[in-house]
Amino acid sequence: MVYTGIIRAKKNLVIINIGEKQYDEFFQKEINNFPAKPQLTDAEKISLAKQKFDEAFKFYERGDYSGAIKLYTEVIELNPNHSNTYNNRGIAYKNLKQYERAITDFQKYIELKPNDAAKAYKMLGECYTALADKHNFKV
Repeated sequence: MVYTGIIRAKKNLVIINIGEKQYDEFFQKEINNFPAKPQLTDAEKISLAKQKFDEAFKFYERGDYSGAIKLYTEVIELNPNHSNTYNNRGIAYKNLKQYERAITDFQKYIELKPNDAAKAYKMLGECYTALADKHNFKV
């Protein structure tokens, strides 16, 4: 099989015809030469995480729980020890009736903040009760 590709070579577009193996090797080399995404400093990660957390809360307040979850997940990627993010994401999951995911987040919150976990334990109870009701188990 012959591939036709368009590449940019020294500011000019060039059309090339090459075999499959050459095509794969060429583009793998180009991918490897692509500049890596710059790494953020810890301070930059924390600052970006705070911005995303605040933005996620706005989504949550509007009732856009899926949007909030997406942003809370990005916060966790930037700062995996931000306990309130797990709590808030857990509540958003709970509101979407994704109880298993909510339980995982409430458990993580409790792990990170065991001395301030009363609300998370309450939410866990509500999630377990909702799961029991969903599966017609008697509590």
